[in-house]
Amino acid sequence: VQDARKYVIDIIKNIYPNKNYAVIHIITGRGNHINSNGTRGVLFKKLLEWVKDPEISSLVKEVRKKQGAYLIVLNKAPKVKQREKSYQLKEFI
Repeated sequence: VQDARKYVIDIIKNIYPNKNYAVIHIITGRGNHINSNGTRGVLFKKLLEWVKDPEISSLVKEVRKKQGAYLIVLNKAPKVKQREKSYQLKEFI
């Protein structure tokens, strides 16, 4: 479960700055089957806790529950001023 939590947090942190994505679809499964430890739907239940983690909670605008999945709507990333960098190609000639 901790690996899944870290994976979800990393996905959100990596996708957030990319303005091409506004919604992340995470499939957890519905939890109809009993796990090896005798529980059901652990990931489906835990995901709502994970998106409230202080590390990413400000990035998440809304979470929509679907059947066996979630749609995570991200806040708009702030515009970052592009900095220009020059390179000299003399050493390649």
